[in-house]
Amino acid sequence: MSSTIRTISLSDNEAARAGEMLRRGGLVVFPTETVYGLGANAFDAAACRRIFAAKGRPPDNPLIVHLTELGELRWAAREVPPLALLLLERFSPGPFTVILPRSQRLPAVVTAGLDTVALRIPSSPIARAVIRASGVPIAAPSANRSGRPSPTDYESAVEQMWGRVEAVMRGPACEVGLESTIVRICGAGAEVEVLREGAVTREMLAAAVRGRGELLDPDETVTGEAAAAAHAEPTTAASAPAIGPAIAPGMRHRHYQPDAAVITAEPADLPRVLQTHDRNQTAALMLAASAPGSGSGGFRIEMRFQTVEEYARELYRAFRQADRSGCSTIIAELPPPGGIGRALRDRLLRAATA
Repeated sequence: MSSTIRTISLSDNEAARAGEMLRRGGLVVFPTETVYGLGANAFDAAACRRIFAAKGRPPDNPLIVHLTELGELRWAAREVPPLALLLLERFSPGPFTVILPRSQRLPAVVTAGLDTVALRIPSSPIARAVIRASGVPIAAPSANRSGRPSPTDYESAVEQMWGRVEAVMRGPACEVGLESTIVRICGAGAEVEVLREGAVTREMLAAAVRGRGELLDPDETVTGEAAAAAHAEPTTAASAPAIGPAIAPGMRHRHYQPDAAVITAEPADLPRVLQTHDRNQTAALMLAASAPGSGSGGFRIEMRFQTVEEYARELYRAFRQADRSGCSTIIAELPPPGGIGRALRDRLLRAATA
């Protein structure tokens, strides 16, 4: 951006003020249960273009539109297939996004020109209060500079967006810490494809659609950009040639990268990888259940997480702590590929240095 915007800090009980700013075309950063979001009035094309400028976001990367209840789907969606409604009823409010045919009320900038829109209903009381106060759907990607780790606390949001938006809202650290799961309905309305992994896991989705539809196995999805982006290693997906906009946010471009080089390791390889790096310049991120020899101290930063959920919640803060501490390398253990572990692996692999 060419000039600095006067930014103010809002407390978590100033939803009415934040809503008014959004309604009038301002940009407001606010907390959700996943990450802090950078919000704009989704009906205001000029305001939504400012999101892309503030983030340095490629224009082919569509935005997620946030609502407060299912009754507001008509604001942004042209229709809601039965299986999509079933999933929205099961997982909303929460860290769940579904791709639907878009309403023509939404400007093309929101959807990167696509005829579909990504919609979700956050569970964060602060986010819902802000959206409700605005009286309009809110387009809100994560409040980070494009490609950087998403902010999961107020301080990180300020660091990323101060001087680029009208307001940053003070709130708690995010409960989930990873961006929402994104799905789309395909196969004549009977199949669910996961486009981005998140806290609403494949296991949860499979249970929800049992008897009503089918959750596509990523190994059986062999065509289309969604297959390349959602199921291949992120380094491959990020560098693969593509024509036109991505079908969902966060599918094409490299994401989540700190300044430090991220090196991932499966549990069996972790001790060897750790031994090959200068401990004074390294941050080591591991699960507590890792073998004792995986980390014997001496690293500039060493974090052991008790659960995969804690690892996911703290990942982006750990990245920022490593950068602030001057680490040149982050060695991160890859969690088992089950439950939210799939989403965590996705973020780690996308952050990893090619």
